[in-house]
Amino acid sequence: MNKIESNFFQSLQKESRKVKLKDCGEYITEKISTNSLHINNYISTENMLPNKGGITQAKTMPIDQKVTRFEKNDILLSNIRPYFKKIWLAKYSGGCSADVLVFRTNSHYDAVFIKHCLSQDVFFDYNMKGSKGTKMPRGDKKHILDFEILNFDLQTQRKIVQFLSSFDDKIDLLYKQNKTLETLAQTLFRHHFIDNTKENWEEITLGEICNITSSKRVFYKEYKKSGIPFYRSKEIIELSNKINVKNELFICHEKYNEIASKFGVPQENDILLTSVGTLGIP
Repeated sequence: MNKIESNFFQSLQKESRKVKLKDCGEYITEKISTNSLHINNYISTENMLPNKGGITQAKTMPIDQKVTRFEKNDILLSNIRPYFKKIWLAKYSGGCSADVLVFRTNSHYDAVFIKHCLSQDVFFDYNMKGSKGTKMPRGDKKHILDFEILNFDLQTQRKIVQFLSSFDDKIDLLYKQNKTLETLAQTLFRHHFIDNTKENWEEITLGEICNITSSKRVFYKEYKKSGIPFYRSKEIIELSNKINVKNELFICHEKYNEIASKFGVPQENDILLTSVGTLGIP
């Protein structure tokens, strides 16, 4: 869908003028008490899924606090680490944490159309360029509002939405099938190797069967757009979500050899886990 959606919007760019996002709606700052909410309609960056996967149910929520109120068809956008690509079109009203932006379209724009425009990789790349911070970059609200949107009349927007919605329905179905298969695989693994262990099986620690190496902080300035891929935790997370990684660094062979001699480098079939930020992503 990412490629189809991107190519589709690129083909439309030749036929349309553009407006800025701030001309299509506004941020919502209205507050609501968490005492009026429940676990099913509270949204934070933690229960927004990466790679435009929507949301899942929150595990916890704050008590007796004021949070941002959202309504059905508002666009929720995680403002922490924009490269995670967390975005959701609200299907009901509720409340969200301060790290989630709530954007509401005006009467001239269809919310689903704008959500599709903001779901393009080009938007998240644009958002990252204006973000502030290194370890936990945060999107700049004013910069986001300057993002350019294709300008169509409302009727044309809805025709475009109707076309793209057919792909959304197929994606939702495939996602549910994948989750079912993943759950089945985990159930089978637990049944055979955890719940029904054999008496002659021996328990050993992970360190007895493999070498665990902790990476060191490496400051590097020498890299090229060709050479050897150099993955950081962000790229590992993106790869785990099966996204095309476009912004990894390609370091030169000299820098690769320098790092290899000091710290060692991953080999084929090694397992990489993030150790900062989102822990344990394989």
